Amino acid sequence: MDARKHQDLPLLSRRQVEGLIASGRTIIIVDDHVLKVDAWLKYHPGGDKAIMHMVGRDATDEVTVLHSPEAREQMMRYRIGRVEGRWENFLPPIQGGSFRDMATETPQDEEQTSTTSDTDSREASPVFDVEKPLARRRHNTTTTNTRGHSSRTQKLVQEFCVDVGIPYALYGFVDGNKTVIGKLAEVSRQAAILAECQKHVASHE
Repeated sequence: MDARKHQDLPLLSRRQVEGLIASGRTIIIVDDHVLKVDAWLKYHPGGDKAIMHMVGRDATDEVTVLHSPEAREQMMRYRIGRVEGRWENFLPPIQGGSFRDMATETPQDEEQTSTTSDTDSREASPVFDVEKPLARRRHNTTTTNTRGHSSRTQKLVQEFCVDVGIPYALYGFVDGNKTVIGKLAEVSRQAAILAECQKHVASHE
């Protein structure tokens, strides 16, 4: 494991992180560390899509809640830098976010970078609406747009549930993942029962 101390890692600005994402790197922020997790995508137990929805965002809460201490320690191998102050989340590329490479640097970008630490920004997860505030939750000027998209999506889902006659339920981030994992476990159990039945039928043919 990379044993470098936090202070030994290069300090990266928000603009530099944006440039890395623009160049195709998979960058997330965890505990004020900048992680480049491209090599970990295919090994992530939750699939690569879960990570793609956190690109450019502070994923500390999600990583802490959903991963074991051992997994979090392994993730630290992918540190490439650190950030200071409160992180202003980007809208991930998979959600339509746009990013500028470093070749488009302007004086305004430098000014914006210098004031990044003054902006409060930890948003809710894009996958589930969190039911209660987490310790690291922050808010910024992009929160209104993000919540607007979530509200529209939620309304469409509700209308779909009414149309097809299925119940609608809204889960928090942790409860939602527990529910999904529980359903997958039940599917696995049913599949095992089906496999045993098939073996039994085959043995009597």
